[in-house]
Parts: sequence; structure tokens; C-alpha cells
Amino acid sequence: MRLDEQGKARIESAIAGDTVADVLRYVNQDALSFMRTYEELVNRHIDESERAAILEELQAGLKGYSYLEAIAQF
Repeated sequence: MRLDEQGKARIESAIAGDTVADVLRYVNQDALSFMRTYEELVNRHIDESERAAILEELQAGLKGYSYLEAIAQF
């Protein structure tokens, strides 16, 4: 981190962190099991036209970083 000319903090580099799925494993939760249970609930309670988008969002979230996701593609 460094301060720019206006005194605002800027991130110059970051160390890759853990994905959400990794963090779930640290607390003895299985991301695949979570996904399957969530999918069952979605299939039961959500209109078919919305299911794919909701499940894709969850999958992306599980693969995403637990913090600083916007700059994680360094």
C-alpha cells in the first residue's frame, strides 16, 4: 500500500488469498455438499426461469476470493 498525491491509500500489490470454498473447508464445511443442498432448495422454491442464474452466482461466489476480489486477478 502507498498513499497517492491526494493522500488516498492505493494497493500496489496483493498476495493471493483463499477462495470461499477454501475457507468453508477450514471450518469443516464441504463446498460441493453446500452447493448440492442449495441447488435442491433452489429447484424446489425458485421459478425455473431464475434457477440457472442463481446457481451460477453461487458457483462464482464459491470460486471467488474471500476478500479483495476486485484486484485478485493480478
